[in-house]
Amino acid sequence: MKIPARQCSRVDFPVPAGLDPGLAAALGVAGLVGWVALDHRGHLQTGETVLVLADDQAIDAALAAAVPGGYDLIIDFLWGALAPHAMNHASVGARYIQVGSSAGPTSTISAPAFRNKALTLVGHGLAGTPAEVRRSAYAQLMRHAIDGKFTVDLERTRLDDISQTWEHLKAGPPCKLVVTP
Repeated sequence: MKIPARQCSRVDFPVPAGLDPGLAAALGVAGLVGWVALDHRGHLQTGETVLVLADDQAIDAALAAAVPGGYDLIIDFLWGALAPHAMNHASVGARYIQVGSSAGPTSTISAPAFRNKALTLVGHGLAGTPAEVRRSAYAQLMRHAIDGKFTVDLERTRLDDISQTWEHLKAGPPCKLVVTP
């Protein structure tokens, strides 16, 4: 019996004229994951407060000081031991979108913090997001980029120079890497 190869659907994402191709590439994964998490999975509404979890230093004090009333939407790229801290500072009825696990693949969540705040916990990855949603989100990102509403620190390198670029990135601040042939 022959097992058919997995079928992957191709999704084209048009890049608007005049947009830096490096920026368009940089927004293609990380930008798209974040945008779809906010819009499609998180259902962000005007006036809501958002926490994008990516800082582990003195987190409880910082979270409480930043938004005393709690966060309506939490986008978590870290997970691990930091997730319970973020949940402790969620508002009642908040949505928690779990995107990544760079701080660890497992987390211990307190039942009362989860239950008493009536949190909605949503897993998010682009693989489960419909192609049309991804295409629309990418188009929105491109419009914001063209309008200058955000910038991305880019490190550009040629494929032939990738070894030196990796060493440079290890020593310096993090940025998005764009590799060209």
